Amino acid sequence: TSWIYLATSPVTFSRWWKKYGALGESDWYITYQSSALSFYCTNFAGVGAGPATWSGGALSTLTWYFVVCKCIAANNLSYISVNESSFNTGSVTAGCGNAASGNIYVGKDDDDNNHYVKGRLDSFGGWHRLPAGGETALLYNSGNGADPW
Repeated sequence: TSWIYLATSPVTFSRWWKKYGALGESDWYITYQSSALSFYCTNFAGVGAGPATWSGGALSTLTWYFVVCKCIAANNLSYISVNESSFNTGSVTAGCGNAASGNIYVGKDDDDNNHYVKGRLDSFGGWHRLPAGGETALLYNSGNGADPW
């Protein structure tokens, strides 16, 4: 879960955050490219990157968005929701990556190709479980955000 804010639209693409896997491949990342916000899950070999792309279209600049992403290996699906919308799904053909080690990049890709985010990120959180029941609604708080813990 995280709050994201786009100051200007990227020329090519930008990565909000990325978990870098054990063998030099992504476990998961969220990217904004071609006016689409997508969440990717891959296994250690980089196989299975089926993005879940938010169906709400282009992000407006100077606007905060609450993003929830999840990858469930049991059903090989990745999910993305923005501002408590219904989840959009993507098929992950080779399971979700779940490395216990590796780097997390925030606001930048790891390839040094200047894919920086021109915006803001707030309340970035990683969960060892899926947010249950009303926890997503509690964090979204009708667009006002909340920090109940």
